[in-house]
Amino acid sequence: MTDTTSSTTTTTDQTATPAAPAPQNYVLYRTAQLGWQQVGYVIMAMTLASTDTFMPPAGMALGLDAAGAYPAGSIYTPATTPTPPGG
Repeated sequence: MTDTTSSTTTTTDQTATPAAPAPQNYVLYRTAQLGWQQVGYVIMAMTLASTDTFMPPAGMALGLDAAGAYPAGSIYTPATTPTPPGG
């Protein structure tokens, strides 16, 4: 006597949901001197999921500070390559 087992395969929708970007540490710093605040002066540190969500004012830029090493009032030296939007 032979035992026959039937197998049924069901297809499910496995569309991947894109993961939200992990928040990263950034600093807002001066790109132009203003009064006693020299170029590179850190205005504030912030955590952003994307740089697309924040537009720096004129004379300022965002810099990646992964280690959180630049508190407000310190001097940030930007990397030689700029951080692209959405960085």
